[in-house]
Amino acid sequence: MHVVYAQRLFLPTTTAHAVHTCATVGEALDQGLDVDFFPGGALGPGREHLAGFFRNLGFSGQEAARAVAFPLRSRPLYGLWFRARLALAGSLPGAVFHATSLKEAVMALQAKKALGLRAPVFFEIHHLISQLKGGAEGRRFLDMERRAFAEADAIIFNCRALRDQAAGLLPEPARSLVLPLGFNQRVFFPLPAPAPGAPCRELCYVGTLQAGKGVMNLPELLSLLPDDFRLTVIGGKPADRLQALRRKLDAAGLAGRTTLCGQVPQKTIRELLPAGAIMIIPLHTAEDFLAPMKMYEALGLGLPIAATPMPSLKDFLVADENAVYSRDSSPAALAAAVRRLADNPGRCAAMRAANRTKAAGQTNARRGELLRHIWFDGLK
Repeated sequence: MHVVYAQRLFLPTTTAHAVHTCATVGEALDQGLDVDFFPGGALGPGREHLAGFFRNLGFSGQEAARAVAFPLRSRPLYGLWFRARLALAGSLPGAVFHATSLKEAVMALQAKKALGLRAPVFFEIHHLISQLKGGAEGRRFLDMERRAFAEADAIIFNCRALRDQAAGLLPEPARSLVLPLGFNQRVFFPLPAPAPGAPCRELCYVGTLQAGKGVMNLPELLSLLPDDFRLTVIGGKPADRLQALRRKLDAAGLAGRTTLCGQVPQKTIRELLPAGAIMIIPLHTAEDFLAPMKMYEALGLGLPIAATPMPSLKDFLVADENAVYSRDSSPAALAAAVRRLADNPGRCAAMRAANRTKAAGQTNARRGELLRHIWFDGLK
């Protein structure tokens, strides 16, 4: 079997989608599969960037040698080249297209139809772009989503909440399944447990700082907690929001209770986290159906979780077993949820144990095995 990973990736980059792409490709290669994927960027530096990317994810870096890299730093030419490589790879015997972005899924479907290819197309959908955009742009994405759902051989949802959102809005797929995302077991594994009965006063946030993630609510959250609570933030994109967060913490007199680590390689995240930390997931948009990577990483680290009650979280993390949820997405409600967890060391310890157990089935390696079965069954 020959997997054609249909995802454009222009190097260098630090996006979460690039992390997901390289982790999935690396696990498929570890499964012994032939994998084609086509990053962009100058051939020499691009391949070195890609090797470094894999190393930061805990792989050897040799995986980059399996990529066919675009030799020029021209994004328009890269787009044309990518389409041509996609069609060529899809024409090989036993080829399977796997797309994790809408535009690339449609590209694969166009190539399949235009060239009469036999390769099945699997579309792993992470969110409905049409519902996040407005006006003519939203309608254009809706047309693309309708085509992908009508023509793809299978739709892979990352959570049930996303599948429920698509029901009635988009055509019923020929085949669909829910396959949650996972965490990179090479770099995320349980942190040492604190001493029995030790207070839980260290909070952490890991991820991007984009609007909707709730990061700008963290200063108010911290201000509502006793002075012995501390916060560590790992993430630095977009850079202007990191500066805005720093200014907001300074203005509130909270700089001495916070550590802002900025953007760091994934493999160094674990060593920056304080012992006995509670992972904070402060999402505050009702339209966020992208199950955040940080909740899987928290499982891998064996951390207790305090989160806002978003559908994509509640769909996966059992209340009071894997996470405590706030009443709503306000800082005051999340601070109250943090106190319910942090003031009960026994509850924190039980949640750490439960999350370590749940993590066993959520590794990227396990997800790679499941994807292999999905691709293989699709060929029958």
